[in-house]
This record gives sequence, structure tokens and C-alpha cells, in this order.
Amino acid sequence: MFLCCAKQPFSEVGALLNMQAKTVEWIYYAQGEKQLNLRKNYAQVRRLGIDEIAHRKGKGDFCCVLTDLNKNIQLDILPDRKKATLITHFQLLDDDFCQQIQAVSCDIWESYILASQQCFPNASITIDRFHVVKALNQSLGSHRKYLRKTFPKEPVFKDIKWTLFKARLCPREEENLPVTFQKNTALEQLVTLRNKFHHLFETAPNAKGLYHQLSQWKEEAERVAIPVLNKFLKTLKNWQQFIANFAESRLTNAATEGLNNIIRYIKRISFGLPNFQHLRLRVLFNYL
Repeated sequence: MFLCCAKQPFSEVGALLNMQAKTVEWIYYAQGEKQLNLRKNYAQVRRLGIDEIAHRKGKGDFCCVLTDLNKNIQLDILPDRKKATLITHFQLLDDDFCQQIQAVSCDIWESYILASQQCFPNASITIDRFHVVKALNQSLGSHRKYLRKTFPKEPVFKDIKWTLFKARLCPREEENLPVTFQKNTALEQLVTLRNKFHHLFETAPNAKGLYHQLSQWKEEAERVAIPVLNKFLKTLKNWQQFIANFAESRLTNAATEGLNNIIRYIKRISFGLPNFQHLRLRVLFNYL
């Protein structure tokens, strides 16, 4: 029964076993809690991923997801992503846990950085490259939307969304894109800057080198003076050291993002799971 509940709603398991759904639910949580041994999982963690997922979508209600990036398993889920919640949780795990963490990967959320700095004295903190590039792509996307709205009858600004973000272009796209750039040089400058930014992460020898290259990139972007870049440039200025740490740690939260799909699946088969504790337990029981 326990394995059936991991992949199906309680109502379907009850129908298969000729039991009430509430009875199945009670047995599932009771047995799961007896077998759950989080302290054993925490004792083996050296590289920690910190991310969030919406508990109730569209409500600004986020859970914090902790992941073992060596074993690619979810360690725990916290009810919110506040700094105080994270610090309290980590400190309750004892000092040995805090001392053993060697690396942390997280997205651009101040509470994650500050909590990690306070709790993990031996850890190198890396801001996930995916979230940094995503923020830059949002700037490029905003400018594309502006052009599309401002020049609705201009054909060169139509159907270019995916062309701007592709790593490799087909012959037709390679032919059409320069024509688009001739109509708006700012768009060309944004694409060039975005491509250079990508290249820095592939070629930087170490964190110090990447930090220096990011500073040069930032100066070039400031000279271009495109308003949609201002928010990203402020983000880069505030978190540049943690972004540059990627050159040495090569650490990302890709595993955490993938594991978050398990949470979405469990929410879907459970019709939302508004009870946070039940959501947390259903996710953690998958690793028993």
C-alpha cells in the first residue's frame, strides 16, 4: 500500500484495496513517520542546494526546498523561505551539520545568502548560474516586447522570440536576424552582451578571473546605457562574488529544479495538498 500511495491519490489506492480513502491516508502517514530518519540523511550532506517552490500558486506562498546535491535527493521542505526560518532550522540540526557543509548553491534570494553565511562557516556559496542568466534574458525579453508593442506593423519584430534565445540558428534565422538588428541597434547590443555573458562562464579559469571579467562586462553594459539592463546590472553588482564562485565550484541547482517536479507531481495527484505538513511528508516518504 505504501508504494501505491507514492504514485497515486489515496482515493484510487482505497478503491484498489477496498478501503476508505481516509483510512489509507491515516495508515500512510502513520507508517511513513515511523520510518522517516532525516538525521541520517543530513549527516551525509556536504553540498547543499537551497531553492523554493510555490505551495499555493499565485498566492506568494513559497516553501523552501533543501537538497543534497551529491546524492540528488530532497532533504527537507521548510514552510517558508525567510532568513529566520532557515537559520533556526540549520542551528537545530547541531553544529556538526553546519561545519560539514562545504558548498551551497542557491538562487538570487538574499535570505538564502545571509543564512548560509551565518550558518556554514566552511562553505563556498554559489548563486545558481541558471537564475543569473534567466534574469539577463528577462531584460532582453522586455526589450523585444517593447519593440513589438511600439512597432506592431514592423514584420522584422514578429516571431523572433525564440530566435533571440537560441544557441544555434538555422540558415533562415541567420539571414533574417541581421535585418532585424538594422532596424534596432539596441536589440543587437543586448544579444551581443548576452552571448558574451554566457561565454564568460565557459572560459573563466577561476573565481577571481570570472569576477574581473564580470566587472569588464558590466562596464561595457553601462556604456551601452540601455534602460532595460539597469535592474540586472544592480543585481550583478550586489551578488557578483557569489556569481563568480561558479568558476571554481561548478555547482548548480539543476538537480534541485528537477526534483521540484516531484513536488509538483505529488501536488497534482493530491489535488493541491493545502496542508503543508502533509505535502512535506509525502515528498520525503519518496526516499524511504
